[in-house]
Amino acid sequence: MTTANLGLPLIEASQAQKHVTHNEALFSLDGLVQLAVLSSALSVPPPSPSEGQRWIVAASAGGAWAGKSGQVAAYYDGDWRFFAPSPGWLAYDLSTQTLLAWSGAAWVNALAAFQNLPLLGVNTTADSSRRLSVKSDNVLLSNDDVTPGSGHMRVIINKSAAAKDAGLILQDNWSTRALFGLFGSDDFVVKLTPDAANYYAGLRGWAALHGRLDLKDARRRQPMQWSPRPGSTTLDMVGLGATLTGTATAVGPSAGNLFLSSPRLDLVSSASAGASAGACGSALTLWRGNATSLGGFYLLMRFGIEWFQTNCRLFAGLYGSASPIGNANPSTLLNLIGVGFDSGDTTLSLLTNDGSGAATKTSLGGGFPTTGGQDLYELLLSAEPNGGEIRCRVERLNSGDVASGVVTSDLPVATQFLTPHLWMNNGSTAASVNVALFQMYAESAALLGSRGAIG
Repeated sequence: MTTANLGLPLIEASQAQKHVTHNEALFSLDGLVQLAVLSSALSVPPPSPSEGQRWIVAASAGGAWAGKSGQVAAYYDGDWRFFAPSPGWLAYDLSTQTLLAWSGAAWVNALAAFQNLPLLGVNTTADSSRRLSVKSDNVLLSNDDVTPGSGHMRVIINKSAAAKDAGLILQDNWSTRALFGLFGSDDFVVKLTPDAANYYAGLRGWAALHGRLDLKDARRRQPMQWSPRPGSTTLDMVGLGATLTGTATAVGPSAGNLFLSSPRLDLVSSASAGASAGACGSALTLWRGNATSLGGFYLLMRFGIEWFQTNCRLFAGLYGSASPIGNANPSTLLNLIGVGFDSGDTTLSLLTNDGSGAATKTSLGGGFPTTGGQDLYELLLSAEPNGGEIRCRVERLNSGDVASGVVTSDLPVATQFLTPHLWMNNGSTAASVNVALFQMYAESAALLGSRGAIG
């Protein structure tokens, strides 16, 4: 009699020479337990086998292995012992470093079962919506240089229909911040979101328009632009006239720092107390909008402070009047959004007002001092058509300090029209102040198709 699974011989109660049966069982155990074979590719015995070595006999077996194809051949005491496998047996092929399983008809790669795994989690748990989940500092995808392959490496993301999504989702602490791919159409988009709820397309590639690319910040459809003209006190104006206050002086670039090396228009006030200098739009042109596809805007302004006086004040941004600002703290003005400071302030602040009361004033911090020193600033303001928020970004270009955010309260009302302003006032100090205009660029988001065209 033998055991059911490995066929080990059993010792009978009255059997003579029990040691023979016992030794046979030990040989079988030694041949089958922790089964690692030298090869599964030989169909005839090797010329000089060593004691205890094991092979899986390949097809068309011959010699001492004739008729034993598929069986495990083990060499003991100068002879071959053969073990017929049962379905599910496992063997490790040392020559190919492959785990094999007996299917009932052949030895097959045991890892072939991974071809149809329902879930796979690496260092984490997969689920029905994320069938492949990996938690790792890095994931490497490389061309096949072992088989070898073609040298190429491609990642394919396929969707079932144009209205579906195929792309990459980038998250911060499980909250989405960017989308990259084909989302809801066959157009390629890069979308950004500050809150995982409102998405804004910065780039769209149109599949139906021969690959035309629309870049949100490549604004050229109906620009309003002011640019200093080196060597002239004239301000080049496109799309929007400007009213200048104070004495305008065109200054060409010179060595020294970022401020000095950039062409600019210096706007200098008189030395009388309460005097102002600056530039403002000659018409109200930009608004938030009060219906779908109406309003919205994009404003870029680069400016600097060259001469600072005690108690002076400044504003740069959008204001609901086409008249120059007078002798007042900007926080007392109505219908505005931008940056500036009141008399006595030590840092620039974000200033917003909805048409009533004092402006909401939020300091930008110590990286944005009011004391001049030839600081060069870049202000960006943007709003989607009929949107409920305005996005703001301020950079002190000569230092790299940046402040940015999304403003949702105390905004100019949706129907309030605005125009660009750059203004500085000396307050109660009887000395000149100098504010420098480097560039102003603005457009209506509705004309850009800010959400419809590229969003």
